[in-house]
Amino acid sequence: MSTILMRFLSHCLNFLIALFFALVGLICLLIYFSFEIRTAVVSFILESPTLIALYGIVFLLIGFASGLNAILAMRKRIYSIHIASEGSATVDVDVDEAMIEQTINAYWKKLFPKQNYSCAVVLKGQTIHIEANFPYIQPAERLPMIENIKVDLLQLLENTLGKPQKIELAAHFHIPPGPTDPKDV
Repeated sequence: MSTILMRFLSHCLNFLIALFFALVGLICLLIYFSFEIRTAVVSFILESPTLIALYGIVFLLIGFASGLNAILAMRKRIYSIHIASEGSATVDVDVDEAMIEQTINAYWKKLFPKQNYSCAVVLKGQTIHIEANFPYIQPAERLPMIENIKVDLLQLLENTLGKPQKIELAAHFHIPPGPTDPKDV
């Protein structure tokens, strides 16, 4: 299943779960405050067991969908590398996304030992997408630094994975340190 479809289904499922709890909460409050509604709910349950069973099936399906969503979210994300072997055959090697992320985080720690950073790695096809939040760097120094980082990451991933990789790097920089109170400007 594609990543976009999985995200869409996940958002739909989260919306349905939120809607379910909001409606159940509203109904419970209405039952608490209104004797007429309490009476109507009891008579509805007694007079419509088939409809109650249908509600049960719907709630059961939502529960199964939630469980399936949780299971799919926990699975490992794998990156397949096609490596040419002897002759014309290629060998597929599967690498866990967590290993690539750990390798890149070790590089960030070496590059920014005393500063905060964050990084997200997403594997799409044969491309490694890296989104990094860097500490503040002077604007004139950013482009050369990003080019150096790309070269370093390409070399690091080639050494780690045994083959040159295509990477896309999105860099975000923190705002410059300075006065936080507008009166200090």
